[in-house]
Amino acid sequence: MLVKCACSNCGHSFLTDDQAGDLTCPRCGFVTDGVPQGAAFPTESSDYPPAPPPMAEQSQPRGGPSPIPQDYSDELGFMAPPSFDPKTPPPVFMSWDRMVRGIVVGGLMSASLGAAIGGGFAAIGLILPGVAALVMALMAGSAVRFGMGGRTAVRTRGFAMIAVILAVVMGYAGILSGSWLVDRFTGDRATITRNDLKRGREDLSMELGRAQKNGDAVETTTLQTRLNRVEQLEGKSDSQLEDYLWIQQAQINQPLVAYAKLRVTDGPVLKFGLENDEIKVPKHSASGVAGLELLLGIFLAWRGVRTKR
Repeated sequence: MLVKCACSNCGHSFLTDDQAGDLTCPRCGFVTDGVPQGAAFPTESSDYPPAPPPMAEQSQPRGGPSPIPQDYSDELGFMAPPSFDPKTPPPVFMSWDRMVRGIVVGGLMSASLGAAIGGGFAAIGLILPGVAALVMALMAGSAVRFGMGGRTAVRTRGFAMIAVILAVVMGYAGILSGSWLVDRFTGDRATITRNDLKRGREDLSMELGRAQKNGDAVETTTLQTRLNRVEQLEGKSDSQLEDYLWIQQAQINQPLVAYAKLRVTDGPVLKFGLENDEIKVPKHSASGVAGLELLLGIFLAWRGVRTKR
């Protein structure tokens, strides 16, 4: 015989067979301990307890479990919803793949922007400490944050710091590379160097003639080697002569590295316009200014990646 039964969990009423004894609620799947509504309720002296009152259906979503009371959720702490600023995306946990993406995207964008800034400043003859690093750092922070997918969470800030440092260093290297690329074509030392080479070639030719006249084979060989070297340098372009001068001054057989070393160690630190003389500072001051620029770039880029808390 089918009787009507009420679920003690969600209050849903359903029909069940009084002989089968199946009191499983079809809505929530709860095995109810309620008494079938079609049966006669026991008397007060009976051992059966009265059925609990049904819960309001609007407080429980259809098919879901019973909700935990708000006081229990606040006490336990695991049911409280996270609170984020609705105007900003939530912080993300950094993993190795996100850190690599931040390094690649941030490094490439910082290096490209740094090369453009360094080349532009070198073209107009402007060198100001901190200005290029400021723009590059803001770009590095935005690029790293974009590559990682958002601001880093507090527990994984170490990954973001590694990506920021590498991106800022690559951006600063891009500034030096852009400056080198422009300075080697716009430098004015090639004309002076060609005049010196011309006078040196004339003097070597005169000494070589005297050595050949005296029959000194060793001196003749030495002078001929030096004369060939001078003629080889005269055949170089102006940009190649600029590279040669930087290599000789820095004692490093790589033009870009030699230029970067001289910019960091010797300066110039300040320069306004192509016609103005370079403002020199003490040797160690140029290195200190370069170090402060790097620290400023790392700090500003880090502010663009980390969360406020």
